[in-house]
Amino acid sequence: MNHTLKALTLISTLLAASLFATKAPETQEIRTMKEYEEVINSKKPAIIFFHASWCSACKMMKPRFDEVAQELKDKITFVKINIDSKALKSVIDKADIEAIPTFITHPKGIKKEGALPKKKFLAFAKSQLA
Repeated sequence: MNHTLKALTLISTLLAASLFATKAPETQEIRTMKEYEEVINSKKPAIIFFHASWCSACKMMKPRFDEVAQELKDKITFVKINIDSKALKSVIDKADIEAIPTFITHPKGIKKEGALPKKKFLAFAKSQLA
């Protein structure tokens, strides 16, 4: 009985910890041309995450993107654009998105396609500061 009680206590502690675990705040979703122009007209470098709600690789990449964005938020602006957005069709067409997820840096214009491990995405993001 004592072992059962200890096991239940441990399980409840772990469950409580997972419920209150903090995750990185979500990055801004660009929905209008005005919001997009504010990002690209800023002096701060930016990384734009082109994604779709139906894309499983995008869903896998999203928490990594948000975590790296939280780490570098003072140095780089991180934003997302849904490729199904009609309001941003001209931006999406100009970006020539052929696969998702795709990340494009501004002002350098470097394009990276596909999901990346967090460590590689962090290195990609930091390379924009050099």
